[in-house]
Amino acid sequence: MTLYNIDNKILEIIERGFIVDEETGEIIDSAEEVSARLEELEFDRTAKIENIALYVKNLEALTLSLKNEENALAERRKAKEKRIESLKNYLTNSMVAANENGIETSKVCISFRKSESVVVNEEILDRKYFNEKVSYTPDKTAIKKAIKDGATIDGAYIETKQNLQIR
Repeated sequence: MTLYNIDNKILEIIERGFIVDEETGEIIDSAEEVSARLEELEFDRTAKIENIALYVKNLEALTLSLKNEENALAERRKAKEKRIESLKNYLTNSMVAANENGIETSKVCISFRKSESVVVNEEILDRKYFNEKVSYTPDKTAIKKAIKDGATIDGAYIETKQNLQIR
């Protein structure tokens, strides 16, 4: 039975004050039986909540593990990219020093191609060659302080939340 169904059964019993036997349709209204059924449902509810919380903890642990693995893989990738760049520079320097424009073997073909890139010294560059980039973001800390100090700010309010903690 789902947590939703358990909660509905408890509410149903509380609102009606009696239980309807699902198999026979018989109404059970003895206080002992109603009380016993409510206790049973409350036990089921507690067990269901515990299981869901444990599942959340497992998912959090898995998520952390995945995040750590992502970081480790990113570090490995960056190290390999640096190694590639270093080896390319080594080959370039060696070939330029030997005045070679390219090498072709049965397994690899190495050659140079020309490219152009702009080198900029921003300290002396004329401002007309700059792109203007303006961005505005709300200062939530200042807004929260102002509201707590009694200010009314259109477009902002403080929302109180219940943050579930599972340990």
